[in-house]
Amino acid sequence: MNTTRLVLLLILTWMGWQGVCSQPLCTVVKYDETDGVSSSHITQLLQDDQGFMWFSTWNGLCRYDGYEFQTFKPAVGDGCHMTNDRIRDIALLPDGLILCRVDEEYFMFCLRTYRFRDLTSKERRMAAEWISRYRQSQSMLNGKNMTWTDAYQTRWTLHGDGRLTYQETLYTLPLKFETLYFAMTDRQGNCWVLDD
Repeated sequence: MNTTRLVLLLILTWMGWQGVCSQPLCTVVKYDETDGVSSSHITQLLQDDQGFMWFSTWNGLCRYDGYEFQTFKPAVGDGCHMTNDRIRDIALLPDGLILCRVDEEYFMFCLRTYRFRDLTSKERRMAAEWISRYRQSQSMLNGKNMTWTDAYQTRWTLHGDGRLTYQETLYTLPLKFETLYFAMTDRQGNCWVLDD
């Protein structure tokens, strides 16, 4: 079975001592099961309104608060009929709910109660459209690139082949990406990547 790495690219810009030149710095942090991620197979990612990062995994829904990972699964009495914990896709809905796709079924996770529940009839009809509309990450497959600007107005591009450039200059990363699946930038300007 393939495993998916969760990689955080911390993009910082160091100002030169004279204040005239700046040299960007990218710190790479890899997270896996030894760090508390609940599964080696991560399928999707998003950031909620409180700034927490969420990851769908094949072993539940995982939250990262900047210090540690915590995993959520349905519990008896939740009113949820989820038959397994393989969450394949997630999207943050405007009303503070995370829509989760488990195989071909959909479930809601409430960010106020931290509980899963089944969808209503109306929600079931809208679920596939909502997943597409409210997904925060971008696919990196088939050579797609992702471009963003950091807090210092430096323009970065993560290329589908795993190269990272800033202002059109190649930045050599300390690791080689195999296959990039999804990537997103958080509100702090950090880039999160799912790869092999």
